Order: sequence, then C-alpha cells, then structure tokens
Amino acid sequence: MSNISSLLNDTEKKPGDVFSFIQEDLNQNSQTKLPEALAWYQHNANETSNYTIQKRNQKWAENAKEILKEGYFGMFELEDEDEDGNVVGRSLYRIGLCDVPKCRILSIFNSLAQIFFEGNIGSGIARHSGGKRLESELTVRVNLQQERFQLITAQAENDDGRIEIDPSQNDPEEAASKYQITAIDGLPDIRAYLTPEQYRQITQEMNHPLIVQGKAGSGKTTVGLYRLAYLTYSNPDSTKPSIDPEHILVVMYNAALKAYVQSSLEKIGLDKAQLFTFHEWTYKTIKEAYRGTIKALTTANLIHGHANAQRIKDRPEIIQLIDDFVQKQMNSVPDFLTNLWKRDGLSNQYIKTWIEYYHSTSNLPFLRRLKKMRKAVIAQRNETEGQLQSTTSRINKNRQQQAIDALTCVLKRIDYLYEHMRNYKRDIRKMFCDNPDLLKQNFPDESDEALQDLRSYQDTLSRKDAPARKNIGSWIGFDDLAIMLRLIQVKHGALVQGEEEHTYLYEHVFVDEAQDLGAIQIKVLLDAVRSKTGITIVGDVNQKIQHNTRFIGWEKLANELQLEVDVVKNLTVSHRSIPEITALCDWILDEEYTLEGEHFPLLIQNNSEQDALDSLIEELDFLLQEHSNHHICVICEGRTASKNLQSQLKQATSFNVRDGYRQNFSFSPGLTISNRQQIKGLEFDAVVVWQPNETFFTNDFKGRCDFYTVCSRAREQLLFVSSSEPASILTEALAQGLIKELKPTLNLDLLDDEEPDF
Repeated sequence: MSNISSLLNDTEKKPGDVFSFIQEDLNQNSQTKLPEALAWYQHNANETSNYTIQKRNQKWAENAKEILKEGYFGMFELEDEDEDGNVVGRSLYRIGLCDVPKCRILSIFNSLAQIFFEGNIGSGIARHSGGKRLESELTVRVNLQQERFQLITAQAENDDGRIEIDPSQNDPEEAASKYQITAIDGLPDIRAYLTPEQYRQITQEMNHPLIVQGKAGSGKTTVGLYRLAYLTYSNPDSTKPSIDPEHILVVMYNAALKAYVQSSLEKIGLDKAQLFTFHEWTYKTIKEAYRGTIKALTTANLIHGHANAQRIKDRPEIIQLIDDFVQKQMNSVPDFLTNLWKRDGLSNQYIKTWIEYYHSTSNLPFLRRLKKMRKAVIAQRNETEGQLQSTTSRINKNRQQQAIDALTCVLKRIDYLYEHMRNYKRDIRKMFCDNPDLLKQNFPDESDEALQDLRSYQDTLSRKDAPARKNIGSWIGFDDLAIMLRLIQVKHGALVQGEEEHTYLYEHVFVDEAQDLGAIQIKVLLDAVRSKTGITIVGDVNQKIQHNTRFIGWEKLANELQLEVDVVKNLTVSHRSIPEITALCDWILDEEYTLEGEHFPLLIQNNSEQDALDSLIEELDFLLQEHSNHHICVICEGRTASKNLQSQLKQATSFNVRDGYRQNFSFSPGLTISNRQQIKGLEFDAVVVWQPNETFFTNDFKGRCDFYTVCSRAREQLLFVSSSEPASILTEALAQGLIKELKPTLNLDLLDDEEPDF
C-alpha cells in the first residue's frame, strides 16, 4: 500500500502524520521532481528533430514552470487491477492547473481528473497504462490548500470517511506563526473543492452553450471562467479541439469587477482573452467600425424626455425596430439609385441591369450587398478599360469610353450611398426622430406623449454641439452604444474593424452578471459569437443593481439560444460566507435558514452622525489591528457618500483609506471605502455598511436586491453602523434574530461630573 493509504487506514496514526506526508510530497515535487522534469522536457525538446515531439515537450516544460509557481491542489490514489482482477499496484496522482506527466500531475481538465471531481470512493475507471488495460478504483482523495508549496489545510477521504487536516494537528505554534490565510487578491481558488455539478458544467461538451444562475457566493463566475479555461485547454496527447484565448470575449459588469477578475486570468491561462466592461467593449468596437467622432454624454439624463426615452430603448422591441429600420433602408435603395442615375443621364436599360443585380444579393446583409455590387461594377469597368486599350476601332473606342463613364457614374453613386448608410449616428437620429410609423408599429402600447418625449430627447441630444446647419453632433447617450453596435451588426452581418472593414466574430463569449443587461445589450453579445454554442452566461436576478434595465429572463435567454429552459443550470449553495451571514442572505431570499451560531451580523445604532462616525472609527480600528491580513470594505449608498466618508476618516484617523472606485479598486489586505454600485461580484473578509437607512435599502424589490447584494459580499464579518432609523428590512431582520444590536461604547470622559444632590 502507498504511504497515504497506510496512514489513513492505520487507526493509531494521527491527522498530523497525514499532514506531514502531504507536506513532504509538496516539498519533493517543488525542490526535486518538478525541476528535474523541467530540465528533462527542455533537453528533449532541444534534441529531437521531430516537430510533434518537440512541441509536446515544450508544452510540458511550460506546464512544469507553471506548476512550480502555482503548486497543485489535489491528490488521489487509484488501486490498479489487471484483466484477471489481480491488484498490480497503486498510483498516486496530483491535480494542478496543467499536465506534467513525469510528476503524475494532471490538469483539472485531463480526462483522468474526472474521477477526482465526480467519482465516489470505490468508483472504478478503465484506463491504459504501459500498453496494458487496467481497471482502477478510487481509494483516496485529498483536497488541499497550499501557498508556495506550504500546506495550509486539507481534507482526506477514503472508504472510512473524511478527515480534516490542518497544521494545528501537527504543530500548533508553527500553524499560528506560519500558515495564515491572507485576503484573496482576485477570485477565490475553488478548484480543489469543485462539486460534481460544478465540474460537469465546466467540462460540458463544447457544442452546448452554458447558462448558470446561482446565488451569491455559489461560484458561478469562477465556474464560467474555468469553463473558458477548459475550452482553451490543449492536451498534447488529445485530439479535443481548443479555442485560442485571443478569440474569447469576457464581459464584466463594471470596472471594479473587471480588475478583480483580471488578476486571476493569467493563473488559468486566459491572460490573452479580451476582458472588458460592456460599455468599454461597445465603445471600442464602434470606434473600429465608425470613422466619425463619437462621445457618450454622461449628463443625458438632464435632457427633457430622458426617462421615457431610456425606458423605451430598454424594451426588447427595440431589436425589431432596428431590423425594420434597416429593412426600410434596403427597400429604398432601388428608387434612390434610380433617381440619381436618371439625373446622371444613364439609360433605363442600364439602370435596370444594376437594380436587378442589387436584388440578386438579397441574401446578404445590407452593406455587404452594396460592397458586392461595388466590386462587380469595378470588375466590369476594369474589363471594359482593357477592351478599350486593345481595340483599334474608333466607334468601339467611343462606345467603350461611354460604358466606362457610365460605370464610373454608377460607382460614384454606390460609394455615396455606402458612406451614407454607414453613418450609424445619423441612423439613430433618423430611426427615432423621422420614423413615427415604425415607432408606433413596434411600440403600439406607448402613448403619443411618451413617443414624442423619445423624439424630442433624441433630437436635442443629436444636435448638441452640432456644426451650423447640421443636426448631427458628436454626442450620443450611453444607452445608444448598444443600439449603434446593433446597427453595425445588422448592416454588416458581423462586427467589423480596420479601413477595409474586415468582418469578424468571437469563438466564445462569456457574460457575467447578465441580469443587469437589457435586451439589446444581450442581443449584441449573442450575435458577436460565431455560433450560439459558444456562449457562457451567468447571473442572479436577486443581485440586480441596474433596475432601470429590464433583463429578458432566463426562459427567453434559453429560447434565444434554442435551448430547453431546464438546461439552465442552478447553483444553490453559497460557499462564501460564514453560516450566520448565509442565514441572513437566505432569509432575504425567502428561503429556509438555520438560526444558530455566535458571530451574527451586528447593528450599531447611534443618536447622531458624529456618534456613528466615532463608532465606525472604533470598529475599524479594532478590525485593522486584530485582522491585519483581512480586506475590510465600508459600503456606502452612493459615490457622494463614499467620498464624504473618505474625507472624514482621513481627517479624523491615520487609517490608510483606499478609494474603491472603478479600475482603481485594490483587493489586497487593508481598508477600502466604496459604494453599492462598485462592489457587485466582489467579496471581502469584513463588510461595514454605513448609514443603512430607507433611502439606501428601499422597501421594495429593488431595496431587497440591494440588501442581498451588499450582505452577501461579506465572508466573515458583517456590521451595520447607523445614526438614523434603519431601513425597514434591516429592522425586520433584527426582529427575526438574524442581526444582533450592539450598543455603542459609552465614553465616560464625556459624562457630566456634577455632584449628586442626595
């Protein structure tokens, strides 16, 4: 039997002995086996003339370097039997980010790793080793957490059950001084603790899209990103196709979440993936396709009619409106060109020929029809110019020159039309301001007043800073970015870039926090990928922050991807928070919860704002001193409140106060002040909610979503500090015993020292 089996089966051995065995295995691989494997692979790559063998060894050398940086996070033992049922040996494998065969380290995506994640102790698997067919049985599984090959904690499982292993069972003093888990700088590493369901979602076949809805802390974002890593995984010995990370688009909710995820992409081989917020991506993509000046107006909400305009643009019917508008443009082309060519003096037969050619391209997107038509005109003109050069007849020369002039005229008008039809900013104005029939057709339930607000708003916005006698300036609204990109997609049939307008599509698109995207935003993302099978989407409607956008819902999203609704995966178990915080979050969702424990969320209610600030400072001082390796985040209602609190803390304390805003968000241990819009998708060791009143958490579905989103950011500690009446949902949680009230510390120095009169 292998050492680890012996240790687990020997009742006299202690968990500390198992800890020592695992640590010794980590030491041997980091100090000896992996460096030797790296040298061996590099040597063989340099010595061989076989290209396939060379690339394979180069890949494994790169893998060995990666494992030397990251280590491995799992171990499992297989008992091997031959075809006659005889035990012929035991094999100990390790699970890491990539394959290193000489060290028996398997990638999470290696087919043999499946038994580690999905198998039960005693599960069997048929495999080949050394040219022989073996029946192997899973006898031991170890999940471990390590940092720089120093073991932090582990779980070992065999047929007798599971035991928890930590340094305190081996050397409590060493554990206290050496093995402290610090704040996670990026997404938590859940690889060692993936559930079978999560693993199946990650390794799902490539020809199926993946939609995951799940509660906060269930690992849906991490599952989605590991799904992408699996799709890019290339095993030198496998025929499974892989995707180039450069052809993957990853869309995050905001800049803070993007920065949070950015630090994790390199670890899973996705550092070359294209990572953007939605607005970043649309703006970049539009700039690649549109030659004019474009600026998104941040104060568009101040323009009359904005509320109705934004609401109508967020409706799913906007997608059909765009299609109808482009179709109307395409239908008008024959009459438009006919009138111009008649004005140019072209014959009816000549005009008819090219109009018929235009109709013959009806299977193509609009601008590709015009490009194909233009290409045909140029080809015919070039051919006629060649004939002109070779002919000696004056009559033929005149006839051919007339044909060249006519073709030049045709080309000139097509070029004019092409430039006119790719002025997408002008299209937006015309669609909303000059097509009342299309608006009424697509929004029949909207009042005339609401549609007039939309027209008035768009006209005012488009005319802002416009040149004299022009009605199109540089400005559009943020909600116009998706509309403009959709116009580009519909007119070209894809995304375009460069002077030559090369069309392109992504191989895979990953959308995080989908519930905060509207119908038009979801549509442009779904149509940015080569196949609907290349889609991974995750989200949770209970964490919706953008309540002015209407999510189309999981059912419609599944229908859009031509999936059955029951194919949508649901992650129901949160792995982030301690049980007391999890119970509060489950209560918010009207789910069953268990009310037990000692570390409940706390409310400190104060009589004045200064008292509240003093309480906050006292609690922060305690947290920073007692938990110096933790990331503590104070969450305010909005950006203004966040900036004001930062200013107050900087004046009153020596704390290193960090601004948690957009891409400047820091995720290392320390103190961060942020607001509810910025903390979406993030997590912190401790969360302090500043002034949680009724304006922060309104008494409706929106307020409940905000409350759930804020509370579920905390891993270990959740604290509310208030100087006014708390939000009703907070008061209700307090009455249910899910939150405990902590009385502010009494400052004896402030008491009146007047003598009693008795």
